[in-house]
Amino acid sequence: MERLKLKHQKRNFILTFKILFLGQLALSLGLCLSMGVYASEFAGERHNCVLKNDGSIVCWGTSHYGQNTPPTGNDFTQVSADRVNTCALKNDGSIVCWGRNAYGQSTSPAYNDFIQIAAGQVHTCVLRSDGSITCWGNNDYGQSVPPAGNNFVGGYLSSDDINNDQNSDDNNNNDGSSDNNEDCKHAIYSPKERTLTIPFIELPLLNTWNKQPTGEVELIKGVLKQKSKTTDHFRVLSKTVSLITDDSSSSCPATYSFDTGVLSIPYINVPTISVMGGNQFDSSKIEVFTMTMKWESEEKAFVVQEVGEP
Repeated sequence: MERLKLKHQKRNFILTFKILFLGQLALSLGLCLSMGVYASEFAGERHNCVLKNDGSIVCWGTSHYGQNTPPTGNDFTQVSADRVNTCALKNDGSIVCWGRNAYGQSTSPAYNDFIQIAAGQVHTCVLRSDGSITCWGNNDYGQSVPPAGNNFVGGYLSSDDINNDQNSDDNNNNDGSSDNNEDCKHAIYSPKERTLTIPFIELPLLNTWNKQPTGEVELIKGVLKQKSKTTDHFRVLSKTVSLITDDSSSSCPATYSFDTGVLSIPYINVPTISVMGGNQFDSSKIEVFTMTMKWESEEKAFVVQEVGEP
């Protein structure tokens, strides 16, 4: 009963947080729109971009790949955000993209007959003036090979739709991974070992002389272990931390900020626990959570700040 009570308390906390956060977001967005400053807005995974009435673009949020640093100018008519990159349509019918380019999603075709743009997860599609469609970027599922023909009149594909698809029960495997997002590598929590294995962490590179972030990042991996007699303190197993030097990557890495000391983990697979005959077993059923934790130097550990649902 105590465990069930705690679970309900956690879910009530998550729901309350979502209501407060979304309410504040709606209020802020409503105030911005009422001022007549913005013409349209589009959100990526951890960054946002808006098209202003004067045709310029403003972005904010994380910028590990330069995704919140839009080009200057006031000749833009549309903007659409991918997870870690953004593309915008210009008055002359050409397209400019910026941000991550691991799959070529920021390398747009050199044409000037585009009339509508829509960014997916790591690919982008555009409608051309002759009624045909052109796409580029990741093509693991054929998403960048549109049907032939020139009788298309419009369409809309948002990264939010794709992310909602990936979080649905129908698209999730028992191990918590998603069929539609195989390049998103989740962290894994082991109740038996009390360890949290994080396969990809984006770590800001610091200047050798002044120890300030250079704007670039490197990928590392490592394992955290719960401290004895605690549930929210994790120490770093230093021997497990290493730099990722091969071409492996993840579209949803954990991120660490030296400024705040906060480690943000977007997806953690947590096994459901079964107890039989006094023994504890990891069930094949997986729940997925998101977590933020902060480094506390006096504790020499990361302390959990928030646990939620992705």
